[in-house]
Amino acid sequence: SLLLQLTSEVLISFKNKDYNALAVIIHPEVGVRFSPYAYIDTVKDKVLSAATIKEQVDTKKQPVILWGTSDPADEPIKKTINNYVKEFVYDVDFLHPEKIKVNEFIGGGNTQNNLLTVYAGCDFTESHFSGFDKKFEGMDWRSLRLVFKLKEGKYFLVGVVHDSWST
Repeated sequence: SLLLQLTSEVLISFKNKDYNALAVIIHPEVGVRFSPYAYIDTVKDKVLSAATIKEQVDTKKQPVILWGTSDPADEPIKKTINNYVKEFVYDVDFLHPEKIKVNEFIGGGNTQNNLLTVYAGCDFTESHFSGFDKKFEGMDWRSLRLVFKLKEGKYFLVGVVHDSWST
């Protein structure tokens, strides 16, 4: 499907830190919100425009950005875009997930998932891994949800939502 193709393009952009390619896919009016956890905080989570994403290309001059707060400590998440992506977007090989679905949730834990409320009328993909180390019995699962909004017949990225088990 088109959404799976777009998901692949977005993930390749994140993996390669190709912010020029990513900027083309970002919604031109609302930008893209980065949510480090399933609960999308419409006040604290960082929203970046395509222009701001393009400015991140020069890795030597990347500014530290306040992305939101960490769970459960509620500490500020202050990182460059590369460091944020490494920890809260592309922390595992989401280009080759164990499962991927369109408009259907796979993973879920103890954090409230409000994606359908915040992004009403949008479509999303979820790339998911059920776990990596048997000793954690699945408590090390990961999901990445990419949210797309239609504008004039074309899909644009409006949300990047990372989800994993949290204490």
